[in-house]
Amino acid sequence: MLKLIAIMSGGALGALMRYLVGGLVDNSSWPIPTLTVNMIGCLVIGMLLPITSRTVISPELHSLIFIGFLGAFTTFSTFALETTNLIKTNQWTPAIINILISNVGGIFMVMLGFIIAKAFLHLMK
Repeated sequence: MLKLIAIMSGGALGALMRYLVGGLVDNSSWPIPTLTVNMIGCLVIGMLLPITSRTVISPELHSLIFIGFLGAFTTFSTFALETTNLIKTNQWTPAIINILISNVGGIFMVMLGFIIAKAFLHLMK
């Protein structure tokens, strides 16, 4: 139960930080706020994981930071870490597939979602 509370608390803090950091960055025609939080999240996960793996932290604190806070701040950092771990273990094929499916597939799924929603809204008229 304590782990769930830690995840929820970290998630609330991460979501709030995402909102605040995004508000500090110019939101021009390019998605700079999203890019900013994604890059910050990648930097933070890259710094914290080696540090926390060498020191003893509770499972609750680990969940608060990595699942809750960084999960709500940006899931891209987790994607980047998992892909990096594949590359570090010379699993290039899964790494490349992960990159392609996550990026190209993600964009495709958003477009498909738009099409489905538009068709649904058209039927509701």
